[in-house]
Parts: sequence; C-alpha cells; structure tokens
Amino acid sequence: MHEVRDAASAMEASANSVSSSSHEAHILIDDTLKACLMAKDTIDQTHTNLAQLSLQAEKATKTTYQLSNQAQEVSQLMEEIASIADQTNLLALNAAIEAARAGEQGSGFAVVADEVRALSGRTSNATEQIKVSIDAMLTTIQCWQKDIIANKDQTDSCSQVAEQGALRLSEVEKMMQTMSGLMVNVENSADKQLRLSSDVNQHIHSIASTAEQNLAATYSVEQNSERLKEQVEQFYRLANQFEDKSYQLGS
Repeated sequence: MHEVRDAASAMEASANSVSSSSHEAHILIDDTLKACLMAKDTIDQTHTNLAQLSLQAEKATKTTYQLSNQAQEVSQLMEEIASIADQTNLLALNAAIEAARAGEQGSGFAVVADEVRALSGRTSNATEQIKVSIDAMLTTIQCWQKDIIANKDQTDSCSQVAEQGALRLSEVEKMMQTMSGLMVNVENSADKQLRLSSDVNQHIHSIASTAEQNLAATYSVEQNSERLKEQVEQFYRLANQFEDKSYQLGS
C-alpha cells in the first residue's frame, strides 16, 4: 500500500511538472509571437520607406535626364552661336581687307570691321567657355544620374529582401499561432491530468488510510479473539475440574 501511495504521489508530482512546463512553454511561444509581430511591423515599415525612396530616386532620375537633355540642347545652341561668330569674324576680316584696298575712303569702314572682328572674337571666346562649363555640368549630371540609378537599384534590391523577409515572418507567425493553439490544448490536457492525478492521489491516500484503520481493527479483533480463546480454554479447564470433582463425590 505504501508503494501504491508513493507511486500516486510521484504521478501527481510528474503531472504538476508537465503542467508547469507546458504553461512556461505557452508563455514563451506567446512572447516569441509578439516579437515576431513587432519584427514584421518593422520590416513592413522599412519596405514602405524603401518603396517611397525608390519612387523619389525614379523622379530624380527623370529630372537628371531632363537636365541632361536641356544641357545638350544648350550645348548645341552654343555651337551654333560659335559657328555664327566664326562666320562673322571671317566676314569682318574680308570687309577689313576690302576697306584697306579702298584706301582713305574705306578707313571708317575698316574701323567698324575691326570692332566687329573684336566683338565676334569675344563672342567666340565666351561661347567656348560656356560650352566647356556646360560640358562639365553635363558630365556631372551624368555621374549624378549613374549614382541615382545605382542607389535606386540597391533600394529596389533591399525592398525585395524586406518583402521576402515580411513573407517569411508571416509564415513564422502562422506557425507560431498554430503552436500557440496546440500549447493551449497541451496546457489544458496537462491541467486536467494534474487534477485527475490529484484526485487519484487523494483517493489512494483515503483508501490507504481506511486500509490502515481496517488493519488496526483486524489486529484488535485478532487480539480480542486470542483473549476470548484463552478464556474459553480456562472455562473448559474449570468445567473439567468441576466434572472430576463431581465424579469423585458420586463414588
């Protein structure tokens, strides 16, 4: 009986341990699920920010294309202006030559021709400087454009990684929710097992206590039976003695 009672106590302790462990596991799964949801929210926000950044980069790329086209148009206009200045310079040179041939009569015209040549030279120099500046600006714009495109590509790549991460976290979230539901069932089963084990243990202890009382009562009955047996034997001995004396008196 002691072995049965010890086994019942051990079973109750084991059920209590299982219930406690399942409860702790349930709490851990819930905490992990909360962390997973927070990480998913962070990744979703990151994905949104990257998408906005990609749109801004795309707009900036379009702007650089427009600037590049406008710079090329200005460069072409500068080339035309330079060509006109060269032609004007050539015409002024021819006019100066003709004025020199005309002698004193063409002296006034020669002065004007020289001023036109000087002005066309200054125009040509200014046009060349502007063209150099525009070409440098165009080179800078093109480099800027390449950097923006590269950044946009990296942003798109990061956005794809973030999107994949969000999808995987969604899968993990579903798995954790399933595990949480299973742990609720396990926890409920463990609690039920603990209650049943506790009831069984109480019944076994009650049975053991009753058995011990019955054993004590049986021992008491046995002792009383022994005493009664001794009294009966004494009665038989007295009866025999009385019978012997009666027989002697009758003789």
